[in-house]
Amino acid sequence: MKGSNKTGLTFGAIAVSLVLLLAINILVSTGVRSVRLDLTEEKLFTVSEGTRDVLGSIDETIRLNFYFSSALGEQSPGHANYAKRVRELLEHYVRLSSGKLQLSIFDPEPYSAIEDQAVAQGLFGIPLTEAGDRAYFGLVANNSTDDVQYIPLFDQRREAFLEYDLTRITYNLANPEKKVVGLIENVMMEGNPTRQEGPWEIIDQIRQFFTLRTLGTEFDKIAADVDILMIVHPQGMTEKTLYAIDQFVMRGGKVFVFLDPHAESVMQTARGREPRVSVSQFDKILESWGVKIDTAKFVADPNTAIRVGTKSGGRDVVVPYLGWLHLKKGTDADFFSSSDVVTSELEEIIFGVAGPITAVDSAKTTLTPIIQSGTQAAAMDAEPVRRRPDPIQVLKLFKPGNKRLILAARVVGPVNSAFPDGPPKVEEIKSAILSKKPGNDSATGFPTTVHIATAQQPLNAIIVGDVDMMADRFSVREQEFLGQRVAVPISSNGTFVINALDNLAGSEGLIGLRGRGVSQRPFTVIDKIRKHAEVSFRQKEEALQAKLKATQTKLARLQTQGDGPDGRVILSDEQKEAINEFRHEMLNTRQQLREVQHDQRSEIDQLHTLLTITNIWAVPVLISIFALIIGIVRRARIRQRMIVA
Repeated sequence: MKGSNKTGLTFGAIAVSLVLLLAINILVSTGVRSVRLDLTEEKLFTVSEGTRDVLGSIDETIRLNFYFSSALGEQSPGHANYAKRVRELLEHYVRLSSGKLQLSIFDPEPYSAIEDQAVAQGLFGIPLTEAGDRAYFGLVANNSTDDVQYIPLFDQRREAFLEYDLTRITYNLANPEKKVVGLIENVMMEGNPTRQEGPWEIIDQIRQFFTLRTLGTEFDKIAADVDILMIVHPQGMTEKTLYAIDQFVMRGGKVFVFLDPHAESVMQTARGREPRVSVSQFDKILESWGVKIDTAKFVADPNTAIRVGTKSGGRDVVVPYLGWLHLKKGTDADFFSSSDVVTSELEEIIFGVAGPITAVDSAKTTLTPIIQSGTQAAAMDAEPVRRRPDPIQVLKLFKPGNKRLILAARVVGPVNSAFPDGPPKVEEIKSAILSKKPGNDSATGFPTTVHIATAQQPLNAIIVGDVDMMADRFSVREQEFLGQRVAVPISSNGTFVINALDNLAGSEGLIGLRGRGVSQRPFTVIDKIRKHAEVSFRQKEEALQAKLKATQTKLARLQTQGDGPDGRVILSDEQKEAINEFRHEMLNTRQQLREVQHDQRSEIDQLHTLLTITNIWAVPVLISIFALIIGIVRRARIRQRMIVA
């Protein structure tokens, strides 16, 4: 074949390859956009089955308005990358919803009509320039009845819950009616009119987001429209009431339970009357869920105990009261589960005598801690904290347990009825009375409904080992503001309760969502090396820093002593020699300090060099070796054919 023909074929092949490459890119970008391959370790870009269920159940059009200022992306690559992920996830939601979600994307430029629209819809502006320009990165969603849900600002710190946030908004708009919370409480949370006591602040907060319905403490049926059962300090419940709760759970109802080894709020409401029992009683139902709370014990943790004033030997002292715990985010212990949306953003929680929660050995359910004590906690006998507790005596009785105890937990999984033989029998007289009511079974006195022995849906419950954490004294402080009494939060207790109810109010798919991880991957190996180096060299570095500071202090003092009356520096030969020695010592110390700091980074620098060489040179070298091998093989084949010919 002539050289000109070979050249023409070569250029023709290159042209055809470019055309094919362009055609394939167009085909992939338009025809198969729904095909996704997620190779990330935590499946960051794989939508969960729960989200698919929520999107598949939408029966009305929901409009999504996504706002992102391109100027913000130009100044902050981190925001640009996160915005790209949010946009791609929203586009994927639109595809999965079969057209029920409609996405519009806006770039709000300063002083534009789009910016006015973003501000009017409640989005938060990020200061961008000294001139006052602002950038926006948020979402506003509306349904056909103009209900609104929005994210005023996408925060990268919530990236782990991005899918949850978007799915929750979609679910709330597809199901706009307020969920019904059925309240069973025995601590007078709704106030005591006879003593002119108003409701707890948490009651008002719940009513802002839910329809709250008080069920009392004795009933034989729970209405079908109750979505969540909130049980606070159950005591002395009749069998028919326990059975009604049991069957609510068997029908798939969600439950939020507060139990207590010593409900201090009960003792306060009993002032001037016969003391009431402060211990919760719910063992029969709990055991069927595979859970146990030891109401004879309370969680004592010296590292988080609140310090209180008391008397000792006739004088005032301040000591930690082991029954009251103040858990704060950011301390050494990880008190709040970062993988559960209910607790991931809590800042601080205050407990007042909480009981330890554990799983029963034979449990079929899964108990996951969402709030835990510190590592030095122990379960102590609750009797010393009842009646009139003495903080000093409680402290003397404490023995470190050196383990973390569960203060609040999520329980999920299959459960069976706590009444395997069906509705319990009632007393003969009560049965006779109830049997006269229409619709009641004559043998039991219970409503004639079909007994459910196995839960129709997996149990989904959140259990807390303390009732008092909802009381005002542990959650809010009243202040005077413009002549009005305003409740100011002093902890995240109220936020925790609302978060939990909001989470339980969602669909099964929504409740199943957890933190999915973040797209930013930390250099874990480098972090470990850095921490190890800091531990190894910290003592030497601190000693050198102290020596350097001491030398500088001596040098400054000596120079000050040489100040003459006319402002000139007058130094003796000995002082000059001492100053020179101090300066030499200071320079030598600084040199040693630099060497220590260099040693701290040496291993990291070596790893960095290795990674750089690997990333820059390893792949080209491998390709070159592969090409060389192919060239050698081809030459050998050509020579072989020439020999045969």
